[in-house]
Amino acid sequence: MSKTHLSILLCMCIAYAVNGQISTYNPFFFSNDSNVTKTTPYELLALGKMHYDPTWNAGNIYLTNGDSLIAYYLRYDIIKNSLEVIINRKFYTIHNSQISSFEWFSGNRLSIEKFIRRDVFEFENAENYIGFAEVLEDGEVRLLKIKEIIYREHASSTLVPENAEGSDILILEKYFLVKDNHIHELATGKKRNLEFLNSEELETHVKEARLSFSVEGDLKSIVRYYNSHCID
Repeated sequence: MSKTHLSILLCMCIAYAVNGQISTYNPFFFSNDSNVTKTTPYELLALGKMHYDPTWNAGNIYLTNGDSLIAYYLRYDIIKNSLEVIINRKFYTIHNSQISSFEWFSGNRLSIEKFIRRDVFEFENAENYIGFAEVLEDGEVRLLKIKEIIYREHASSTLVPENAEGSDILILEKYFLVKDNHIHELATGKKRNLEFLNSEELETHVKEARLSFSVEGDLKSIVRYYNSHCID
């Protein structure tokens, strides 16, 4: 084998090692860990313009192959439906098809925020929904938040161009309750929502505490109360 062919082969092997295997634990925080994760991120030539949260938050990515990436800085690009990740001081993207779920810690909101693949659930009319739902509360009843993206000219997320600006896009936030594999989109009034949850104790609590189904903080409180007090 010539030196030229050997050099080409060596470069190919190095490229695979960088792109195919990444330290499972971010070396910045875990310098002595030798675990590696098999995944294929692609180096970004340009960062996205619209993110679920524009802040780079430290978080964990759980992949569909069972591997994970721990304590990496990441953002969720809602137009490209992919994660932007800082790896070895460079910007990479991991496509949603490789991701099962992810989570990050928001320093601004002092909270851990978790996301799961939207296709785990059977949403109706979901063609404009982004690929991951935020799990606001977990338990017997789940509270999910998901963004719907509408390109103003075409009213279809599948036609949103990657260079679209904020003025071109309408973003709606929708909330859902999941109970016994049934999905209920939150209504503005209390009646339909309480009928779905079907708990007299919860209904009394909502009334006495003057909670609203149109306020995210109240929604969390309602679901948390149900999961703690209203399960037989």
